[in-house]
Amino acid sequence: MAAQEPGELVFEAPRRGKPPVHLMDLDASARREAVVSLGLPGFRADQVSRQWTTRLSDDPSEWTDVPPPDRDAIAAALLPPLMTAIRTIDCDRGTTVKTVWRLGDGALVERLLTGAT
Repeated sequence: MAAQEPGELVFEAPRRGKPPVHLMDLDASARREAVVSLGLPGFRADQVSRQWTTRLSDDPSEWTDVPPPDRDAIAAALLPPLMTAIRTIDCDRGTTVKTVWRLGDGALVERLLTGAT
């Protein structure tokens, strides 16, 4: 597909691959298998699941019950970046914020947040 000019309409869908496997895509037994396949003890999957689902922590540096080398291995294999902010614009002294995100498959989505002052 040729480079797109600003404002040019595109009627072809870009080719997208499968999304990466994420820790939360897996059920408990599959998470355990995935962690064991990394050479780590299976109970690490339970620890990480508790961090993610109970403590709502998606930041491996906060998982203090998991040793740092294990955190790094699990994050590298099972926590792919799902969305990356590529542009943020704000106006109205920050009460309106528009962000363009690139998803793991390359698709772009926009989010618009508005609020009263």
